[in-house]
Amino acid sequence: MHRLVRNPTIQLVLSDIRMPGGDGRSLLAYLRNDLGSSIPFVLMTGQTGSDPGQEGLEPTAVLSKPIRLKELGRLFDQLGAIQV
Repeated sequence: MHRLVRNPTIQLVLSDIRMPGGDGRSLLAYLRNDLGSSIPFVLMTGQTGSDPGQEGLEPTAVLSKPIRLKELGRLFDQLGAIQV
């Protein structure tokens, strides 16, 4: 993971909140706190009304599933640095 976030071609992390063996919040905390990464981090969720943040750690954005390609495209445009 350390080499992954240090790779200059990686421009964004897109993670589900719930994953087998872990969760997106823990991954966000690991990237921010343990690795010191500021890479844009987008969480996806199928839950409504849930708070995706974790004690001071806010994802760059939160997308509700099902994710629409236009919504994802707008997010990439907003972030500006994403080259598709």
